[in-house]
Amino acid sequence: YTITSLLLAFASLKGYAETNSTAVETNSTKPPIIAFIDDNLMNTRGAYVDRKKKYIGVYIFADWCPASRSFTSNVLDFHKLWGDKVALVTVNAGDNNRWFFNRFHIPWKMIDGPARQDIIDYFGINKVPKFILLDEKGNRLTGEQFKKAIKWTNTNK
Repeated sequence: YTITSLLLAFASLKGYAETNSTAVETNSTKPPIIAFIDDNLMNTRGAYVDRKKKYIGVYIFADWCPASRSFTSNVLDFHKLWGDKVALVTVNAGDNNRWFFNRFHIPWKMIDGPARQDIIDYFGINKVPKFILLDEKGNRLTGEQFKKAIKWTNTNK
């Protein structure tokens, strides 16, 4: 069994653990895709880190792909506008993460190693680049749904 098949098998599970009369989300009670991302989240040095933001932006690209290189400027703009609200996570379908981080000097998080393919399979990615917004329940959000969720208005620019 792959991680992807396990994620799909448990995709409907949700729950909360009670601690001091307050519902606390634990990694075992998070939606499987969110728990998987959190378990595999690394900084640019390859050390595991904790996600601190409610929303997740998963940027799936390939270092060898001209379209991915071009699209990155849009992700940079997104980071400038929403980086305080969204944990931006890169997943390189290629093999050279250093290219991305050295070129763009971005303090984003990444998913590396075998977990990269599991994320790509989970989202059914067959072409890159792809940018996916998720909420804390693992739901995919459109740009409009995201703006509504954070109560964004034109005055937020």
